[in-house]
Amino acid sequence: MNGEDFKCGGVWFSEVNGTDDGAMSIDVVSTVTGALGGVHFRPGTTPEFRTISGSCIRPTALDPRHRIEFYSLGTRPHYFYHGEIETESDGITRARGKRVSLGLTKEQFELLRDDDWVGTHTT
Repeated sequence: MNGEDFKCGGVWFSEVNGTDDGAMSIDVVSTVTGALGGVHFRPGTTPEFRTISGSCIRPTALDPRHRIEFYSLGTRPHYFYHGEIETESDGITRARGKRVSLGLTKEQFELLRDDDWVGTHTT
């Protein structure tokens, strides 16, 4: 098995609820466990480089989905992203899932808990 067996590695462009969430450079740091590392550049009024740590989950006989799960850590709040990776009919590989904000008050969480995340993989 090599790093190419994991669809998670590479450069991704991220959107949350249809808004630019920056670019991510994700590396598969272990082809045994699927561990991920990398950097997430978030644009905005205060641009930020954040650390990525997570997992790439390959399909199995019991679960045919290829999935990505990772934390984006930097200035609070921290975020947890998770999604299913598929090559869509337009030939572009995308991860579609959710982003969850960590370390928020209950009121803040209620506002942000349903963030839709789409990551578009570059080739």
